[in-house]
Amino acid sequence: LWQAGFLTWQPQAPADLPHVTVIVPVFNRAQGIGDCLEALLALAYPKDKLEIIVVDDGSQDGTPDQVRNYPVKLVALARNRGQSAARNIGAAAAQGEILAFIDSDCIADPQWLLELVPYFQDERLALVGGYVDAYYRRTWLDRFEEVQSPLNMGREMILGVGADSDFYVPTCNVLIRKEVYVRLGGLDE
Repeated sequence: LWQAGFLTWQPQAPADLPHVTVIVPVFNRAQGIGDCLEALLALAYPKDKLEIIVVDDGSQDGTPDQVRNYPVKLVALARNRGQSAARNIGAAAAQGEILAFIDSDCIADPQWLLELVPYFQDERLALVGGYVDAYYRRTWLDRFEEVQSPLNMGREMILGVGADSDFYVPTCNVLIRKEVYVRLGGLDE
């Protein structure tokens, strides 16, 4: 009935929010990482239940120096290993029961976690992705991304169920139970 549009499903806000670790893989974004981190530090989520880990993937432009200006955990890799490896390394260092992945060029809405975390009340759900929208609207690419981005899955809720599902969630905005992530071996590097 839900998939046919006859019923809607919205979780209630949990009385006791889980501990969330936000993981930000970054490579050579000294000029832009601050915007991402400032948005994460402004999240409307209990600070005692929030951990932010930035995994610098071998940047050569001073990105780690910029990250050190913020009260976040920095894991600096000596060489570039790729986004998937950086996410896996961040997950291994995470204390939270929920892992929240966001890209370094993304600006999180203040309600980001409060909108997505309640879905984990349903024990059947392992992964939840959020809405991705263009932040800037200055260049032709910005405007294209606003209307045609492959990262934007639409405003309607989609459930991916079963092995035949072709549904995907972009890793720039996804939350997953840590125990599931670990059991599956993380991302393919």
